[in-house]
Amino acid sequence: MDAGTLSSIASVQGSISSLSLQLGAKREEMERLNQASSELLDCQGDFHAKKPLCLKPELTVTTWYGELADNFDTLREDELYGSYVEISDEQLDEAISKLEAKIQEVKQEIQSLEASIAAQRAMLASLYAQGKGAK
Repeated sequence: MDAGTLSSIASVQGSISSLSLQLGAKREEMERLNQASSELLDCQGDFHAKKPLCLKPELTVTTWYGELADNFDTLREDELYGSYVEISDEQLDEAISKLEAKIQEVKQEIQSLEASIAAQRAMLASLYAQGKGAK
């Protein structure tokens, strides 16, 4: 093999090594994102399951009644329950959507890196074939 071919082989091997490191990092990122998505979905499920607790305990004539009790019930139903629903339905949905978009982005980056590595390996095989033919 001539010096030019050897230099090209070394360069392609370096590119493959660099791309492989990037691919490993992206796969780790994908793992973390999937874990975060799973945890957020679990949290959202917990929020939905516990939503009725915002309105507990119910106030009756035997527990608490009158204007203060009515004001408390109104506050609990309008403010507390509304805020709770906003967190569980809107904010968590938005966070999950953003996370899913990021997961798709990282999947595409992984596919691109895999394609680049395959192309570099094909180039490397070609360079080795050229080197063998040049003897």
